[in-house]
Amino acid sequence: MYDSTIDFTLDTICPWTYLAKKRQTRRRYDNPPRLDSQATYDFSQPITCHHKHVIQPPFHPHPSLTYSPLPPALRRVRETDASSKVTFTIKYLPYQLYPTASQTGEDKYEWYKKSRYGDSAEKMQMYTTLMTAYGLSAGIHFKFAGTVANTLQAHRLIQHFQSVSGPETADKLVASLYHLYFEEEAHPSSPETLLAASKVAGIDEAEAKAFIDDDQKGLPELKALIGEEAGNVSDQVPVVRIEGRRRDLTITGANEVDDYVKALMQIVKESE
Repeated sequence: MYDSTIDFTLDTICPWTYLAKKRQTRRRYDNPPRLDSQATYDFSQPITCHHKHVIQPPFHPHPSLTYSPLPPALRRVRETDASSKVTFTIKYLPYQLYPTASQTGEDKYEWYKKSRYGDSAEKMQMYTTLMTAYGLSAGIHFKFAGTVANTLQAHRLIQHFQSVSGPETADKLVASLYHLYFEEEAHPSSPETLLAASKVAGIDEAEAKAFIDDDQKGLPELKALIGEEAGNVSDQVPVVRIEGRRRDLTITGANEVDDYVKALMQIVKESE
């Protein structure tokens, strides 16, 4: 039996990583949303978040965005005899799209409009309309008010409890942090948000609060890991790296379930 680790690099303020994290079924759009009859949309490239542009490319949604491609892909692989050959474990790794942001943060809507879309109300409307359409089609109710801020403390929480409580707890933490930020307009890394996400993940409240309050615990190791990942992911997320016996395989962006199944089965094949 070969044990393979799947490294999932993310930031908790990337909407396309939330899509890639949560989607449970594969769905195609025969008529993707078009906001401008004169505009040309490129549907050939997977969506990523970029540290300079956030949505990369800004207005080019993939026609078959896949929510949570890994769980259904893993289920499909485990339904074959591959389950007797390889075990796969997801490990979350940190990346910061906005590392210079303050912990206090600033108005999310205005920040996106000014820093990402040239202070253009029209372009910002395009962005929110696209995200709303794709979110609703997948059961996500994107909201655009709230605060954008530094995500360092959110990553510190994920890494700590992934280490001490395991991958299932980490998965619940990540899912809850995304939900709170994108659907409840919560601050991405305030103590209140982190404590709420910890509760959803089943972490003892006193244990979670003690760790959250000590905001320096594990910080040097986290910063080193962020620096390492910054060099590994070419300034964009999500990135999924599947460890193999002979070689590792990397998938970048909001890809389809079939892409993950193909990669996982290749790892299985090469494990023999």
